[in-house]
Amino acid sequence: QTLALRMVWSRAAGKVRLVGLERAPGKRWLSEDPVVRNTGSCARDHLANERTFLAWARTGLGYVGAGTGVFSAYHIADQRERGEDDRHAARILPACACMVCNGAGLVTLAVWRYLSNLRAIERGEFVISKRSLLGAVAAT
Repeated sequence: QTLALRMVWSRAAGKVRLVGLERAPGKRWLSEDPVVRNTGSCARDHLANERTFLAWARTGLGYVGAGTGVFSAYHIADQRERGEDDRHAARILPACACMVCNGAGLVTLAVWRYLSNLRAIERGEFVISKRSLLGAVAAT
């Protein structure tokens, strides 16, 4: 049995605020990303979307840079010590490839989320992204 939660909102004095979470009967937690109405400032939401995009892109580029840096350090050390066997290459090179691929995936996710949030903001909606966030956390 899976537990799904839905947000409970309250309208008071013209403001909408989150009151709490309650169980949503019959829905799976990761089956779909819920969509809520976005009635706040459009400019503020666009700026927040841009900041989030830049943070995810910076993280992804950090992974790409780290993978490239580790590979370069290994490659330079390997050129200096040609007499040793390649026992470390079997561990270091796949790790570098994973870091570069993880970084490229995070940059791709950042662009995709930025564009999807941009369209949702223009429609006056906000998509609560559970699946892509869980995927990014699991990948890193």
